[in-house]
Amino acid sequence: MNLSGVAILSILLLSEMTIVFYEFTQQPRYWVAHDEDGYWLVPAREQGWHERSPFVGHATNLIPLLDFDGIDLGLPALS
Repeated sequence: MNLSGVAILSILLLSEMTIVFYEFTQQPRYWVAHDEDGYWLVPAREQGWHERSPFVGHATNLIPLLDFDGIDLGLPALS
């Protein structure tokens, strides 16, 4: 997946794992996360991380996520 030209603004550092989040404009209220295991489609709701599925799409439809709007995705705890 080509992400050239896309500024990476939202990065979460979880232990030694980095997760980058993007808005997915073709499917509102879903975010795309990129981590060491690949790209994920994540519902933008409480505990949405646990309902993620593999993402298949075009990088041109991704824009950097600036904040989580107060949503607790249920990400792995910091150690």
